Amino acid sequence: MAENLLNDFEVCDTARMSIEQLADTMNESFAGYFLPVTFTPPKYARFCRAYSIDLAQGLLARHWDGRLVGLTMLGLRGERGWCGGFGIVPEFRGIGLGTWFCHKLVERGREAGLTTLQLEVLTQNERAIRIYQQAGFQITRDLAILSAPVSTVLEELKSAYTVRMEISEVSLEEALHTAIRLEPALGFEPSWQREPASLYTTSGLRGIVARRGGTALAVLIYEHTPETGRITLQNLTFYNESAAKALLERAAVNSKILRPQREDAPAEHFYVLNEPEHSELFLLLSQLGLQETNRQHEMVIGLS
Repeated sequence: MAENLLNDFEVCDTARMSIEQLADTMNESFAGYFLPVTFTPPKYARFCRAYSIDLAQGLLARHWDGRLVGLTMLGLRGERGWCGGFGIVPEFRGIGLGTWFCHKLVERGREAGLTTLQLEVLTQNERAIRIYQQAGFQITRDLAILSAPVSTVLEELKSAYTVRMEISEVSLEEALHTAIRLEPALGFEPSWQREPASLYTTSGLRGIVARRGGTALAVLIYEHTPETGRITLQNLTFYNESAAKALLERAAVNSKILRPQREDAPAEHFYVLNEPEHSELFLLLSQLGLQETNRQHEMVIGLS
């Protein structure tokens, strides 16, 4: 874009914007996106809390006449940053503003003292990928979004394990501590959305552990939403594959107990957001029938 045309646009921070304004602006910026973005103020507040979004560090782009151009938000964890949304409204797409705005995001990360800034982008979003690469981001790995009906997984779980185990519900804190102890030395780092910092601040999570002789073999942290039937697997760390399968079965049974008692209630389904490709969990879930519904590139830029 010609430099003189950029004079028609300005960027300001989001420090004075309310949650209501941010939710509406995020929805506008992602209008027509590959996946629907429909934040309500409470939902967006939970999003910001779980993903460490600093409401004062986001950037809002506008035309000189007041029209919205786009919005990007920034999550902060120590010296690491995460782009919690980068959107340009349809009216201003395809004219070079994305590249300009992405450089503004990188500048903001440096101003905040970050050493790295990361993001995820759907692999089919080729325009956005080019924008991020032009700004200096590099693809580090692929993350898969997986889903399957519970009935499909239960069919695969039949006679999947024979060893007797003790399965018990535990607090989120105990589940996370158990997961950390079980994590293999060469394990795959979770995505930003499933790091312990995210899980500690996400309400409604449940933890269950499978033990044998008092020794933990697997731990599952999940969220069940009865209204949609979704069982979101946030963390499944296991030393023993049979124990992992036992926990998935227990989560399925628990969800059926809480299923709304009406004929039109949605069928339960497992869902996993951003599981690193080729991880032990990715391979296990694929064997159990979970299908990849979308894929994202994780991209990172060094700022130091």
